[in-house]
Amino acid sequence: MAIEAGYVISADRKVTTDLSKSRVDRAGELLALAHRGPTEVSMEDRLAAIGIVDAWRQLHAGPLEWVTDKVGLRVDWVSARCVVAQRLKRMPQIIKKLARYDKMHLARMQDLGGCRIVLADLDAVNAAARLIRSYGTNRWTVKHEADYREEGRSDTGYRALHMIVVREERLIEIQLRTLRQHAWAEAVERVTALSDHDVKEGRAPDDFLEYFRLASDGFHQMDCSRGVTPKHRSRYRKLHAVLGPYVLAQG
Repeated sequence: MAIEAGYVISADRKVTTDLSKSRVDRAGELLALAHRGPTEVSMEDRLAAIGIVDAWRQLHAGPLEWVTDKVGLRVDWVSARCVVAQRLKRMPQIIKKLARYDKMHLARMQDLGGCRIVLADLDAVNAAARLIRSYGTNRWTVKHEADYREEGRSDTGYRALHMIVVREERLIEIQLRTLRQHAWAEAVERVTALSDHDVKEGRAPDDFLEYFRLASDGFHQMDCSRGVTPKHRSRYRKLHAVLGPYVLAQG
């Protein structure tokens, strides 16, 4: 699979030549193929593909910065405890995600640019979401929402509200979390980074995944001002006695 870079980046890192989505998708497919295992992809083609993917990634920097700034101003009054942050998805994570999901196209990946808002509680999250939806289509368009708050993701227990907005033809993901949801996600990130268990992607021993699902469920009950059942507490404590010291040692 031959590929040409076909782009120019100025000294200020701004992409000055448009990238077609088909070219971007081809570059992503090549890097995913190379990541999955032995392949005949040449080093020259890999480097060209990396250049295209990075150029596409950089095209999200401006819209992401704008969205993050405006989201912060929009929701700041909602909660006295409000943290807003942003990140461009790093190259290894982009390639890893493309390699894992066979049918994913890079040009339609929704989280290359990500803005995260951490708020005090579920009421603040709901208020912030309403403000984001009502900001006006001349500023951004809300393309999609994924609400993982009530049930949590079945594989890991991850909870948050994700809103995908379009700014300057780029997809930007806004994550809305409560403080407890964020604390849980940060713990999973640390354990995934410092152990051989990919808890974040749901690839870990069953007891590990159950441990974090139970923690997420318990936090959600607390966010909803509901009590945690004795059965839930008992199972969590049993797992924590075995896994807790290991998790804490990693984090």
